[in-house]
Amino acid sequence: MIELKHIWQTYKAADGKSTLHAVKDVSLTIRDGEIFGVLGRSGAGKSTLVRCINLLNRPTKGEVIVDGRDLTKLSPSELRKVRHKIGMIFQHFNLLSSRTVYDNVALPLELAGASKDQIKAKVEPLLKLVGLTEHASKYPAQLSGGQKQRVGIARALANDPTVLLSDEATSALDPETTTSTLALLRKINKELGVTIVMITHQMEVVKQICERIAVMDHGEIIEEGSVLDVFRNPRQPTTRRMLSGILCTDLPPKVVQTIRDIFAKHPDDCNKALRITFVGDEATQPVIATCATKYGVNFNILSGQISEIQDSTFSSLTVVTSCTPEAWKNVEQYLVSQHIQIEDLTNGL
Repeated sequence: MIELKHIWQTYKAADGKSTLHAVKDVSLTIRDGEIFGVLGRSGAGKSTLVRCINLLNRPTKGEVIVDGRDLTKLSPSELRKVRHKIGMIFQHFNLLSSRTVYDNVALPLELAGASKDQIKAKVEPLLKLVGLTEHASKYPAQLSGGQKQRVGIARALANDPTVLLSDEATSALDPETTTSTLALLRKINKELGVTIVMITHQMEVVKQICERIAVMDHGEIIEEGSVLDVFRNPRQPTTRRMLSGILCTDLPPKVVQTIRDIFAKHPDDCNKALRITFVGDEATQPVIATCATKYGVNFNILSGQISEIQDSTFSSLTVVTSCTPEAWKNVEQYLVSQHIQIEDLTNGL
């Protein structure tokens, strides 16, 4: 549905001499009907990138292909037509305060020249879809943040888009409202088949709704893949830091000292500090108990985290093992045979 080829977005710096590269040679393919996340911290370039998809930002270089058409080569009138099929949801809602909920949703249809009957036939089902039928005559000032965002979602769907761009749409919402908003977007994706691009710095957004993600840092894509694959095996330090709450990547000083104390007490053993990750059915298997009883390995569990990602269980444990070299070799082979990810943290302590 969307193909970005070697996208660059550059600006002149304040001094008028140097150049700022907001997006650097980014290439991405987003499949029809999927929910794709672009994850990154503030200043990573993700919002600049998403605005290139509908040419709110025209890239300095590169191709933006949406549904088979390169938007950078279209005339202004052709681009306006294509934009009707690319809806956008904003972080701060961008509703018109002088218009009711109904009229805010109707605005894109009015601009497209639809009749009152056509507008009514479209707006009323959309308000029902987002759960705002009873609020149709209210003004934005009378709504909660979550309700305002639902108005923004309904408005973005008014022209039957094939693509929906969400630029930090949940970052101004509380956790409960964020969950319900994401559930609504997932429902829209399933029922309407709309391709959704989620720009976010929130790990909960990625965990709950995205199928594949790209991680951005300093204007570049540094990591890309399915959510489970990236969570299970993050390759870049930036990704690891963003996943630290899930992967327990940042060991507190007391835990590090505990590990060193264990090593000191068993200097002749094959001591290992490990991070073990489990996905799906792996998390329900008694692998630690099996290793302890079958191979005689002592396990000290120091920290752990369990999350739900794309309806799958994702677990991470930080452990210390004490055993003979032969026993460790058997344990390692066993864990690999169970498709369990092992990361040796020993050398970094």
